Amino acid sequence: MADDCIRFRTLGDLAKEVGLSREQADYIIRRHRIEHTARAGNLRLFGADAVRRVRLELKLREAAR
Repeated sequence: MADDCIRFRTLGDLAKEVGLSREQADYIIRRHRIEHTARAGNLRLFGADAVRRVRLELKLREAAR
């Protein structure tokens, strides 16, 4: 049953998951216009698609170096 629910991440959770600081993750999200999935008060909540996009942008950034 727990597999049926959607897991949302705050910006800080997303940053930890991909191994970045909160500021670096926020920069990538804003720079590449990655949309949040939902809001809870003033928090932006991100789903699995956003995590995949951030990881993809990191790989592209590394490949460009």
